[in-house]
Amino acid sequence: PKVTDGIKVQLSKEDKACGGEGVPLAFMEFEIDGVRPVDVFNVLANSENETQWDHTCSEMRLLGNWKQYQARGVVGFFAVPPLATRQIYEWQVASANFTTEEFWVVFSSLENEELRRAEPER
Repeated sequence: PKVTDGIKVQLSKEDKACGGEGVPLAFMEFEIDGVRPVDVFNVLANSENETQWDHTCSEMRLLGNWKQYQARGVVGFFAVPPLATRQIYEWQVASANFTTEEFWVVFSSLENEELRRAEPER
């Protein structure tokens, strides 16, 4: 793992397909001083409000809840020059333990065909 400015970043050893290319999965772990863990969790888990804190995100919408996967599906639009705006379909899974104050929010664009069928690309 690499630690920069208190953020631990790890990349998977195996690549996964993304837009026809192989890319590693990224895992990040960080602490934020002066903020309750539940508040950070609520910000990250509420994808629909990402446009309020992520200047690269122009739109983020909930596509629905997939109870059989215990996951939510979201679609977002990101503009990071010099790249064209990218439409991203992601699964979101969250877990909260209020006793230990351990919170997880996981996003994955793997095997997102079902999300793409829910809302075709623009």
